Amino acid sequence: MSQPRVEAYCRTISEWIQGCNLNHPNCPSQATRLPSRVLDIGTETSPKISLHISHGGTGIYTALSHCWGKLGPLRTLKQNRHLKQEGILYSELPKTFQDAVLVTRGLGIRYLWIDSLCIIQDDTEDWQVESANMAAIYSNAYLVIGATKADDCHRGFLDPVNQRLYNYGTHTYFHCDLDKGKHEPLVKRAWTLQEQLLASRMVHFTSSEMIWECKTRLLCFCKQLDSLPSLPYVKKSYLAALSSSTPDDIFTIWLQVVQSLTGRSLTYPTDLLPAISGIARQIQSCGVGVYLAGMWADSLPKSLLWYRIGDWFRDPSQPTNYIAPTWSWASL
Repeated sequence: MSQPRVEAYCRTISEWIQGCNLNHPNCPSQATRLPSRVLDIGTETSPKISLHISHGGTGIYTALSHCWGKLGPLRTLKQNRHLKQEGILYSELPKTFQDAVLVTRGLGIRYLWIDSLCIIQDDTEDWQVESANMAAIYSNAYLVIGATKADDCHRGFLDPVNQRLYNYGTHTYFHCDLDKGKHEPLVKRAWTLQEQLLASRMVHFTSSEMIWECKTRLLCFCKQLDSLPSLPYVKKSYLAALSSSTPDDIFTIWLQVVQSLTGRSLTYPTDLLPAISGIARQIQSCGVGVYLAGMWADSLPKSLLWYRIGDWFRDPSQPTNYIAPTWSWASL
């Protein structure tokens, strides 16, 4: 990844953030409470990286949304967490994490949240506590960085491929391909659905270019989307439902969330309900009633009319642990 390209990306993102701060009152513009742990990535002149315990402190941070992949990422465990607090070598990080550090530093932001490093992976209690905080972690992030094109954490996301270029004045831009974006690796993963919906603003690094998504606008590096006054994308429908005073609107968007979730892949079937727990928590805050294993008590008669199409993301020949009662769609 050439330094000029990183600078060009960060310059564009900074312009998007500035416009968002000035014109979008529903998007975050100030420091918020930090997650329990974040990576302190230092600065470009003092680039030491370490695991930082926030102790309830406030600040601005980015969060990474990414695919782990078969080899798995660098992880924080019970036995190495104190070493991570002392320091983490940049060269030790997988390529996707390195790219996230470059983008975060380029934006002048000091803290970065990455799930595999900021949650103690072999501590069940810590994992349960932090997974329950996903709604706050992604919604409070100053920016969510989506490694949308990378199918594992070792691929990286800053080097675009399959570029379609055209000249616009004195600059060269990548051509936007939204249809292709629907098939990117990150979009196929179950966990990343709530990361996208909960994020107040997110930058997607796709195979062809860079796309900005916040609560108000959808923009792209090639400027193709900039001229569109509005676009009926998923986040817009989700936010509209949350702000609706009609429970039926909220229940309808929940069913759409479930339908989207069950069309995505999941490594561990037991993660099914945790993968949307943040969305459920956010929806429950709207006063829609009791949450029951992937359903809502007030819409239970309608919700019980579910049926399975195909085998979803689970191998039916493999025995499974208990996930949900048999009347819930999450049980199959």
